[in-house]
Amino acid sequence: MGAAKRQVNQLEFPIALRHKNMAFNKSKQVWAFYRLKSQSLRLNSESEFKQYVDSTVDFLSNEEYQYHLLIVPKRFDFVKFTDVIKQDIVRGEFSDIGEKYFTRASEILNDEVFLHEYDVYVSVQINKSDQVVMTDVADLFKKFMKRLQEDIVKVMNVDIDVEDDYELYEKQEQLFMDKVSYAKELDRVEGEELDRLIYYMFHRTSDGFEIPDGEYNLTEGIVRNTHGYMTISHGEYTEYLCFLPFQEMPVTIEGFRFIQSIYEQLDFPLEMQIRYDFKQNEQNVREVRKLKRRFKNFDEEIASTRTADEDVVVEMASERLENLLDDVKENSRKILFMTFTLVVSDRSKERMEAKIESLKKIFKNTGFKLVRPAVDQLTLFTQSMPASDLTYRYFEQVVDETYLAQSGMELTNKVGNRYGMYLGKVVTGKILVDVQQAREINNNVVIFNPLLTKKAIKGAVHTNGNILITGPPGSGKSMLVKNFFTWSTFFGTKVLYIDPKNEFQRNYKSSLEKNGDIPEFRELYERINFIHLSEEKEFHGALDPLVFLEGDKAIQTATMIFNTLAGSISGRDESVSIFDAVIDEVNQEKKPTMSGALERLKKSSPTLAKDISRYKYGLGRMLFGDKSSKGLNFTKQVNVLGMQGLSLPETVDMTDEQRIGLCLMMSISKYVNTFSRNPDEEAMIIFDEAWTLTKSKNGESLINEMLRTGRSLRTDIVLVTQAYNDVNTDEIKEQIGVKFAFRPQTEDAITPILQFFDLEVNEENIKVLKNLKSGMCLFQDYLRRTQAIAHDVLFEEWFEAFKTTDKDSEDVQLEESRS
Repeated sequence: MGAAKRQVNQLEFPIALRHKNMAFNKSKQVWAFYRLKSQSLRLNSESEFKQYVDSTVDFLSNEEYQYHLLIVPKRFDFVKFTDVIKQDIVRGEFSDIGEKYFTRASEILNDEVFLHEYDVYVSVQINKSDQVVMTDVADLFKKFMKRLQEDIVKVMNVDIDVEDDYELYEKQEQLFMDKVSYAKELDRVEGEELDRLIYYMFHRTSDGFEIPDGEYNLTEGIVRNTHGYMTISHGEYTEYLCFLPFQEMPVTIEGFRFIQSIYEQLDFPLEMQIRYDFKQNEQNVREVRKLKRRFKNFDEEIASTRTADEDVVVEMASERLENLLDDVKENSRKILFMTFTLVVSDRSKERMEAKIESLKKIFKNTGFKLVRPAVDQLTLFTQSMPASDLTYRYFEQVVDETYLAQSGMELTNKVGNRYGMYLGKVVTGKILVDVQQAREINNNVVIFNPLLTKKAIKGAVHTNGNILITGPPGSGKSMLVKNFFTWSTFFGTKVLYIDPKNEFQRNYKSSLEKNGDIPEFRELYERINFIHLSEEKEFHGALDPLVFLEGDKAIQTATMIFNTLAGSISGRDESVSIFDAVIDEVNQEKKPTMSGALERLKKSSPTLAKDISRYKYGLGRMLFGDKSSKGLNFTKQVNVLGMQGLSLPETVDMTDEQRIGLCLMMSISKYVNTFSRNPDEEAMIIFDEAWTLTKSKNGESLINEMLRTGRSLRTDIVLVTQAYNDVNTDEIKEQIGVKFAFRPQTEDAITPILQFFDLEVNEENIKVLKNLKSGMCLFQDYLRRTQAIAHDVLFEEWFEAFKTTDKDSEDVQLEESRS
């Protein structure tokens, strides 16, 4: 850090001209610009993180180049997001209502969430070797001969225009891409995107959604250097900037993703500037020896007093430095001479100061020491500009390539889709008291479009559109399901929500009493096709599989239901009699029914038929049709199928009412075959309380068939169940594209859930599940990205319609007020 200062007293824009993704500065340096694609790792996966670090080391350690990394915040454009949604995604009978709700969502999020995403830009000086001063004669001669073969004019230092060298530098730029593209995914930055990056340097507090034409307008502003900060005036407003370089950094940060960690702790945008280059190996050895001497006293204090730090990483620092020195001597590890600067900006000096104080608190007692230079702000500003030739080494840190590689600069915990419904916030690593606290988080909103999973998006691990939502009662599962259903109605999807508890319409009506003055909410309710199955005559035979199914599926389903109703008295002979009765009914009648098959069974097995006949009454009437019976008609786009008085089995030992309930659910599951026959139609069936099917001996095959049939008919199946064990088979798991899991009731279930999500069973992941509160869950998307999220319902009228507990009752309020 003791390098001589080279201060800047007068600002000069460094770029002389541009060509494609390259910029030529006034010192004849040529810089190429790229954007590093964001990367996700399996949640808390040590093995994937190690692979990531290894590939990042390969990317960072090309010593023939000088690097400038810029991590730039980018305001999330909720207006543009909403416009895209309304233009390209909202469609169908409910599109007018959807447009109103997406507009309201945009207004709420724009007011409540100051959301930023981050782009990681990499600029590389591709002609650094042109300017290297050689100290070794043999090395100088070798490079001289190489350059002589390439271009003798350059060796003789003849002044020529860089325009004549475009072809040469395009080759050098391609050479860099060839070297690093196996390690990282890069996009070249040129044209408007490079304009936007330059514009940002002089307009850091602008949302950047629109930029002016012309280089002059890109760099417009009156720049003033002030004591400890600087300003850029733009007429209507003034920006306040402060450059905060790290004066000290921990000697070792084994496995610490410090860049990712910093961003996850902030509620305001923060820019990071990292510039580094390489020196000859003799100087590398000297710098590592300096680090060892610097650490010696601290090392001795640990050994003698045990009061400095009990962190095993710190204790092993001396040993690691010794290993580093050996590696540097052998030239097997690279040393980076790095300046790492944080940039805070705001249109208010008071808010800028508040942000700086927040940063100081984050780094307190961490080993990272930020400084606020009083007179060097303009110098640091100049160094931050793209293609700047200024190398200001006063705050230089000496680290190896692994140090920076571990930082997680382009790692993201983003999950979900780019466009779709708003679900909530990512809360991985955060310890929250309740789900309401998540509303204070300003980063990482979760957007989800369930219709895209089956369309094999680039990079997708899962291409099944089927979705699994698991969680015990009271976990927040029902709220998510109903929110999910309601947003889906705006996407033009034909939807069937199977509501065995028959509570959806009742809760909607209750919310309408309080929120009936909201026209889009009332219109939404009135357009939904609510169907209430009951023992009333109009539904007699509506769930008779011989009425609404055809061919083998009708025969198999009817036989399965008869055997389930027969229960323990159904042996092999009885099963054969049931099958024969069903076959005869189908073959001999134009309109076969379960009632007709039961009459035939009376002739071959009268005792069995008599026992089954007792289920023909009450809700059982829906299973036994007659010649006039019709299946359910789902001609409307959005349908809710409720059942009044349905009793569902919780174990394999069932009452008669529960056995009927199970058979009704089995029959309903077969409506996946008839719900949508149009191959061009997007369709979805949400099967609430799907766990009841597992109480049948045919449960696993029923669920698996439903998932496979749905996929073949382009109908996404959403299974809602109480525990992952209900569907924990390899065959079913393979059919699931997206998973949501709320915290289980017992800790014994945590390890199996992690395995079901293909996550490593380690302390960090166990802690993630343990920290979930009601309304929070694990979410795994089509890319197999997994994060903990807090689900959020944006609209009060929806929340009232979706809730399953009465929080407004006096008893509940009294109890909670005393807790």
